[in-house]
Amino acid sequence: MEQIEEYFNNKEKFLEELYTKSKLQYRPDEKVIKELLLNCLEMYYGSIDRYIQREPQSQMIINELKEIISKYDR
Repeated sequence: MEQIEEYFNNKEKFLEELYTKSKLQYRPDEKVIKELLLNCLEMYYGSIDRYIQREPQSQMIINELKEIISKYDR
């Protein structure tokens, strides 16, 4: 029983260390994922512009810049 507890305690420490050193984002970038999925749908079905309203590229860039600024403005 002691060996099992030690094993899992070591694994827990290892995972905590990986978590703190990870360079992954805290959460997924939903906008990028949505855009990727829409592009996949268009590749398969053709243009879906009349069914889905997309955010203009310029507005996407402005929103991304706002997010970056808000991260460092705190």
